Amino acid sequence: MTNPSPMLPAQSGQQVRLDTLLPELSPRDRGAELVEHTVRQHVSLCFAALERRLLATAEALAAELDSPECRRNGGAKQRAMAQGLAVLQALLVQGVERLLRRCAAGRVVARLG
Repeated sequence: MTNPSPMLPAQSGQQVRLDTLLPELSPRDRGAELVEHTVRQHVSLCFAALERRLLATAEALAAELDSPECRRNGGAKQRAMAQGLAVLQALLVQGVERLLRRCAAGRVVARLG
């Protein structure tokens, strides 16, 4: 991962000085906490968006299954259920894959710079 900001080396040097002068501030610990919080928040937001898409798809499927055609015709109900479950599965897999790619590419942490 490349350095997102040319200021980071200077900040790192200042942090070492600050650690030496005021160890009770624990700037390294605070920095680690900030990164951890940011990553956790990003992951939570990703999963919340995925949950909204899954719920909207499930609601659409429920409405389709409640349609008169699906209530009268067992074959139509089975097709709708199979298609709906395939869409839900694809959404879930794509959402998790997208999140993992972002984490692997360092985009989650790079937003701090």
